[in-house]
Amino acid sequence: MPAPSYTYTLTNGTTADASQVQQNFTDILNGVSDGTKDLSISALTVAGTATLNGNVNLGNASGDDLTITASLASTIPIKTTASYDIGSSTLGLRALYFGANSQTVNIKGSSSMSATWTLTLPVSAGTANYLLTTNGSGVTSWTAHSDSAFNATSSAAGNVSYYADAQTWTPVMTGSGGAPTNTYTTQTGYYARIGKVVFIWGMVAWSDSSGGSGNLRITGLPFAAAQRARILLHPSNISQSGITSTGWFNGEVDTSTSYIAIEHGQEGGTVASTALGDNNGAVARSIQFSGVYFTS
Repeated sequence: MPAPSYTYTLTNGTTADASQVQQNFTDILNGVSDGTKDLSISALTVAGTATLNGNVNLGNASGDDLTITASLASTIPIKTTASYDIGSSTLGLRALYFGANSQTVNIKGSSSMSATWTLTLPVSAGTANYLLTTNGSGVTSWTAHSDSAFNATSSAAGNVSYYADAQTWTPVMTGSGGAPTNTYTTQTGYYARIGKVVFIWGMVAWSDSSGGSGNLRITGLPFAAAQRARILLHPSNISQSGITSTGWFNGEVDTSTSYIAIEHGQEGGTVASTALGDNNGAVARSIQFSGVYFTS
């Protein structure tokens, strides 16, 4: 209904004119109160408490501004769940403050944002010690702690990988000139990487081996070495022609390689590579290993 417009002209000060004006204003007020008339006010200042009952609309266009200088002193109840937003895909709040005990937490978007995205929270409060993970599209879920979940691929110090828990790799017994055919009984390898330092340990064992050529190696290291490093070995039934009871076996990771070269030496003698051919045949053999080396 259009807002009513009334003009009153008093030609004299008679009681009748004054009574008529009073009655007209009473009719207007009653009409506004019972909803039969609309009231349009271009500017209104209310001193003190104002109570607005019923449905209240503030503004009738997106260009209308609402300025609030007072402090919020009540809860804001929502009429219908999952029906209303604050902001839009192009205009959002700068920050939200949550507080207790006169302290606050400020949650805000990055000042370097270049695209709009949505963060969707999990459907429940999760399980103790679980991690909040994302599917890469902003949909989050609670994930049990695991090696893959607790793994950051870069750091501020220079794009370096970190693995908090032991990872696995598969050690393979082979030769520098060709791979033999092996019957394995154990192939167990572990590693932990902290920055550029790689810790390795494990065991490879076989009951039979045939073919292949060159020098004995254990391949499959998780990262190539940045420099040469010694690897401690504990071999069982590993053979080398000419070696005596005072001889020993050792491992070495060379620069830019991903394998452990099996070496041998004699007390007071030189160090040499161990021949693969000396370890062929249906004999149970094994090599336990452990060591540390640097990667790039």
